[in-house]
Amino acid sequence: MVEVILEYDATCPRCKRLEFIVREVCNMLNVPFIPKLVRTHTIAFEDKDSARRTFSEEWVRRFGSPSHKRLLRVLKPVFELINRYDISSTPVLKIRYRGAYGVNEIIIRGFVDDKKLEERFRENLIILLYDLKRVERKFL
Repeated sequence: MVEVILEYDATCPRCKRLEFIVREVCNMLNVPFIPKLVRTHTIAFEDKDSARRTFSEEWVRRFGSPSHKRLLRVLKPVFELINRYDISSTPVLKIRYRGAYGVNEIIIRGFVDDKKLEERFRENLIILLYDLKRVERKFL
């Protein structure tokens, strides 16, 4: 089943705009939409967004290839800066669909708050989701 998951931060203005657009498109195409709050500024909230989870040092050590580990040595200061200043890595849009080799995932990180680009993004999202639904029907 094609589904769209939006990982967002409650304080992110781009996230709110993206949520509006994605919800509208998903409703139009009858695609499940799952908004997921991943960051708040409370101590009890521990869930991290995909970008922070994927690019963590722990992930690279456990699952990374030798090239990932070399890249980590170069990028480690950047990761430390992101974590130190709590730079936002939201919104993260995940699109899951079933294809020939099982469940696949497309991840889109970030969103630019620009009216012209918003409309182009909306049109491209409609085309992508429509095509993924067709692909999925083919393999069911």
